[in-house]
Amino acid sequence: MDKKNKGFTLIEILAVVIIIGLIFILVIHKITNSLKNKKNDIDVTTTNLVLSAAKLYVQDNSSKFDKIDGNISCVPISMLVKKGYLDSKIKNVTDDRDITNTKSVKITYNNKFNYELVDKKECMIVYNIPCDADYCDLSGNEYTEVEYLESTGEQYIDTKVKVDNTIKVDTNLLITSGPDQHIFGVRESYLKNAFGFSRQNGSVIRFAYGDNQKYDDESVNLSNYNYYTFDTNKVYINNDQKYEFTQNNILGNLNMYVFAINNNGSPYNQYSYVKMKYFKIWKGGILVRNYIPVLDPSNRPCLYDTLSKQCYYNQGTGEFLYG
Repeated sequence: MDKKNKGFTLIEILAVVIIIGLIFILVIHKITNSLKNKKNDIDVTTTNLVLSAAKLYVQDNSSKFDKIDGNISCVPISMLVKKGYLDSKIKNVTDDRDITNTKSVKITYNNKFNYELVDKKECMIVYNIPCDADYCDLSGNEYTEVEYLESTGEQYIDTKVKVDNTIKVDTNLLITSGPDQHIFGVRESYLKNAFGFSRQNGSVIRFAYGDNQKYDDESVNLSNYNYYTFDTNKVYINNDQKYEFTQNNILGNLNMYVFAINNNGSPYNQYSYVKMKYFKIWKGGILVRNYIPVLDPSNRPCLYDTLSKQCYYNQGTGEFLYG
């Protein structure tokens, strides 16, 4: 056969296919990088827009931001939208995700304010939360303080604080009804590793600690607000010491409930009927909960912890009353 009429060999065809494939990969990679860079350019623009809004917000509220080197404040994007510094929700162009509720502007002061767009979880420890109310959460939502929260025999709150031998509680409350009821505390079973305050037989109040209990036959006027302090094994009413327990054997396995008692992991069915003005918890000498009654932005009543800047809501049925 004449060599001039000979076709391509299999090896030559494979070589051509491989070369074309490599060229295709290089072209696609270049196009992809070009598109990615274009999207990144848009992301930078969005970031700059958010940072500019945050800078304007700081300028308008400069007195609320500490000017101490190393101080950190966090302004969520959602706050900037809520306050009118951004017109709408913000989306990440690369994946079209709404980042309004997932990103914050981290503001660090070192001779001047420095701004950085970060995930909200990176801004959970905040030294200054700027808002127009006395109480705000980590997203800048505002809470309104009320005089008291009232439970009506169906509500309770889990404080997430485990009771042990170092616990201290301080509260100001009014018992509004006479049925048997548990107002706060824990117990593994009846008078076993117990800690708490209750009203019994419609006429007396009872304090439980460890395996013991003390009754008060209404030496105080229960028709008034009274201050109750349970400092480890000592009980004070209106700042006067009433009782002292000798046993000290609370194991610290259970979370304290308020407006009910944690009965080995579940609320006992005798909920409280009280109006509560505040509730504080110390553990190991450190204040770990500082509850005040508030209304959240939707006017739902809850106990707001000024330390963690979050609200604890009813986990029973119905809702708290307030006044």
